[in-house]
Amino acid sequence: LSARDGERLRDYAGKLAAHLRREPAERCDLRDLAYTLQIGRDPMNERLALMAASREELAQKLQAFADSGEAAGLRHGRVARGKDEAGLLGDDEDIRRSVIAQLVAAGKWERVLELWVKGLDPDWATLHAAGAFGAFAPRRLSLPTYPFARERYWIDPSAKPAKPASTPEAASAKPAQE
Repeated sequence: LSARDGERLRDYAGKLAAHLRREPAERCDLRDLAYTLQIGRDPMNERLALMAASREELAQKLQAFADSGEAAGLRHGRVARGKDEAGLLGDDEDIRRSVIAQLVAAGKWERVLELWVKGLDPDWATLHAAGAFGAFAPRRLSLPTYPFARERYWIDPSAKPAKPASTPEAASAKPAQE
């Protein structure tokens, strides 16, 4: 999961945990869930990654994070451009893809999660197409929407419109003649 800030990330984790408890298993497979979150969402700076063997374990970890901002077995980080560990790999996308592909092939999932929360964005679509996650046909799921901040901005109805600023050039300008 990723979000704009920590508060939104906790809200999102809570919404996803509730969704997992509500949806029947056949409509929310863990592999399809991972695929949807990897492919169907743009990564933001505040990130959360975890591994879970079951829907129940996933829902439990997400709810624990939503409640306290912490949970055992979670990777949580904030991408600080230019200061992340992923920056050590440089700007060469081929090197980054190669490192991730090697980690995935070796089954070093914890390291992949660590790099992701620190700012490395794997080419998930290529990894899925190459069968890195097993031979299954992933499908996108309908998941809870992003939990935007509930801030309201209203125009004060009693405020008077500002008058246009007058400049010496505007005052001396002559109307255009046809």
